[in-house]
Amino acid sequence: MQGEKRGLVYYLLKVLVEYSDEEHLLTQKEIIKHIENNFHVTYDRKTIASGLKFLEDNGVDIYKGDTGICLGERLIELNEFSFIVDALFSSRSISPIETKKLYEQLSKCFSKYQRKEYEYVYKVNDVTKSNNDVFHNIYMISEAISKKKKISFLYGGYDDTKKLVPRNNGDRYVVSPYYLVNSLSRYYLLSSNDKYEEKRISTYRVDFLLDIAIEDERSENKKEIFGENFSIDTYLNEHIYLFGGEVVNAKIQLENETAINYIVDWFGNNASIYKEKDKYFADIRSNEDSLFYWCLQYGRLIKVITPKSLVNKIVDENKKILEKYSNN
Repeated sequence: MQGEKRGLVYYLLKVLVEYSDEEHLLTQKEIIKHIENNFHVTYDRKTIASGLKFLEDNGVDIYKGDTGICLGERLIELNEFSFIVDALFSSRSISPIETKKLYEQLSKCFSKYQRKEYEYVYKVNDVTKSNNDVFHNIYMISEAISKKKKISFLYGGYDDTKKLVPRNNGDRYVVSPYYLVNSLSRYYLLSSNDKYEEKRISTYRVDFLLDIAIEDERSENKKEIFGENFSIDTYLNEHIYLFGGEVVNAKIQLENETAINYIVDWFGNNASIYKEKDKYFADIRSNEDSLFYWCLQYGRLIKVITPKSLVNKIVDENKKILEKYSNN
């Protein structure tokens, strides 16, 4: 009898998840029919009612309407699922194959009617190139971080046939892993690299890691690399493109109010915006290399005032770009 009850509970849950929602309530007769069609087992209404009561008594949320019932609360709410799907399909780290697989697993939390709302979502294979092992890489890195072990890997890049191939003559990198970071829709590993004598942070794209392995050797002490008062939140705010190097205090003139949007989007509370003589300015604390590329991207809307080193880099780079086009 206990075995029969366990089977009934399983069948009921499967049917409620797959065939019911607030727009599609099920009668006991319909539940019986779905169980017969899917599991080739027949129950009477009294047994179904008993099974539903058992589910309710054990914390399963069952909504009762005028025309039937449906599963109430699910593992993920539909609005949460919508956000996850958007993030999943916009990620540049996850391949189309892995995206589809993960989407299909997550969508099993909802009825077949709710899933139809997302059938139009598609990730273009030709646009997004990614290592299919990215989930394996994330798992291995997380495992190594928890065990405080070093990892080794081949570091790759795309060749002219769009194939991911090892760089550095196929030599293995050995690093102490500390943080996994999702930045600009890609995953990055923050670590320290054994090949550098000085203690410094090294950054790697997770989808470029090949043949990753956990080593027996323990990782370098994180405090020696990052310092006693290190804050990962502060570090990410100061490294919008995750480049290494010096952090500087910059003063930037904004050409118009539109530029304020981009300052807030990228730097948030890490930027101070103010007005001087009818002109807008922003004080930003950021990694200089990251800020350099950001300024090139939004050059028509901003002008760097300080530091002078950043101004000189931007002027030199724009001269080189101008020379390329002037020679045509």
